[in-house]
Amino acid sequence: MSDHGDDITEVSLSFPLDPDGYLRRECPTCERELKRLHVEGRGSDVAELHCPYCGVAANTETSWFTPAQLVHMRQAAIDQTGVGAALDDLERSIASLNRTGGMLRASFERPERPEPLAETNDMRAVSFACHPDERIKVLDDWTGPVHCTVCGETTAP
Repeated sequence: MSDHGDDITEVSLSFPLDPDGYLRRECPTCERELKRLHVEGRGSDVAELHCPYCGVAANTETSWFTPAQLVHMRQAAIDQTGVGAALDDLERSIASLNRTGGMLRASFERPERPEPLAETNDMRAVSFACHPDERIKVLDDWTGPVHCTVCGETTAP
């Protein structure tokens, strides 16, 4: 067992915003998508966000990524950390096992590279009296009450 101490590799990535500057997110509980206005330098200004649909709060650092964003993050990690080169080496090593007349056959299947993320201008904007600076977009067909993403208070649709 080796001790790698604090070996941390930072991976740089970005997610596209819609034309109005909103970032797509997904509730980890009800799995409905929303968009939150991206404010440069704001980062994680709150530890938890409330889902505008179901009202359940979840950690802002780990819980609100869409499946496509998670795939994008995994690919960025592979591209930027040398894992991709290691996978290339592994693929070549496995291919060398497949000699003509050999008793052993092996294969290596790499996942396809995901399409780049793109963002459309969908959803409708919602604002909150309790937190006027918190601007989000919800699904166009959502007719239920909308919870403030900061405090969870409901507002009419």
